[in-house]
Amino acid sequence: DYNGDDLEKLLKARSFKKYFTSFDQEAVLTKVPKGYDATHPHADLLKLKSFTMSFPIEDSVLLEKKPEAKIVKVFAEIVPVNQFLNTAID
Repeated sequence: DYNGDDLEKLLKARSFKKYFTSFDQEAVLTKVPKGYDATHPHADLLKLKSFTMSFPIEDSVLLEKKPEAKIVKVFAEIVPVNQFLNTAID
């Protein structure tokens, strides 16, 4: 809750949005956790039960001569978000 602006900035980066929209929404609380105001500016992030994201890789990409170059580009965009999340558990 105290550094949601920093996370939002990462999620809104043009290079990140090229591949991802945000975190997957398969596990979300219906209300913000106890102790938080429902109007909290980052209520949507506070309601997440997990911080996963996905990117579909088409078969045609995998069949290219060097698919790893495109795949590495996608994974590189996750690194700053992953580093941010890791600071929460350090």
